[in-house]
Amino acid sequence: MRGYALWLVPLVLGACGTTDAPKYTTPPTGEVTPGTLVTAGIPASDAVVALTPTTYDASSPCASLQVTTRVVNFAGVPLNCFAAWSTYSEQLIPGQDLVANSPIPKTARISPDLFQSDATADANAYYRFVMVRNWAYNNNLPALVKEMDTSAYSPNDFVLNEMTKNFAAVTAPACNLPTTFRVTKVDSGVQDYIKSIGVWPNPSTFAIVSNYAACPGYTFSYQDGTTKTKFGQDRPAADIMTGHVLQTNTPFGGLWVIDGYAICGEPQVKSVCGTN
Repeated sequence: MRGYALWLVPLVLGACGTTDAPKYTTPPTGEVTPGTLVTAGIPASDAVVALTPTTYDASSPCASLQVTTRVVNFAGVPLNCFAAWSTYSEQLIPGQDLVANSPIPKTARISPDLFQSDATADANAYYRFVMVRNWAYNNNLPALVKEMDTSAYSPNDFVLNEMTKNFAAVTAPACNLPTTFRVTKVDSGVQDYIKSIGVWPNPSTFAIVSNYAACPGYTFSYQDGTTKTKFGQDRPAADIMTGHVLQTNTPFGGLWVIDGYAICGEPQVKSVCGTN
């Protein structure tokens, strides 16, 4: 959600002007703007792993559902699967094709200072999170968007705010999906800084940095017949999300749950957004 990061910049920049901000415990790799991160090559030290993301965990009651199905034709949908989705939608139940048809490359870059198996599991959970999020937007499910939200700053907050006004529908553009992403580590200096400005109360030690193309923003249709496009950006961008895999109440099971969110290139995250 590239446009959302811009909403956080004034808060972050104001905090950066303070004189008592903690020092980094490790030197940043240098200022990395969204544009340079998008065009940067893969560091030789990174592992590039193949992902096997699925819409549902094998234990999910919906695991056998291969194709997105309308409720009017739910004869082939397991009863427990239908029950799990009834809170969020009365019209549509997503199948495994949600991920199978995804344009996001099924690979991830892994920083060498992480355990590859753990980082790969995080990457698969993040992949699923992005797909579920976009599916919820495009199928107008504010209850599911709220379920995926957190008490910390989250990109979902901004869309959810529109979806609970005089909302009728929202269309998330294809460019809302990352072109590449990297699992990396948040150093202790960054954690201290994040805590000091009070943005992310409990930042995790892991982060995912995602690259995005220029994107016009979400198109919202309102009940009064007006249409507006919001939260877009006119150039490539990169996001950072700190978080962890957490079992949620959605039928999907393990998802990447956001602890914090910001745009790459700002001082408190530049050591994370660096590519070497």
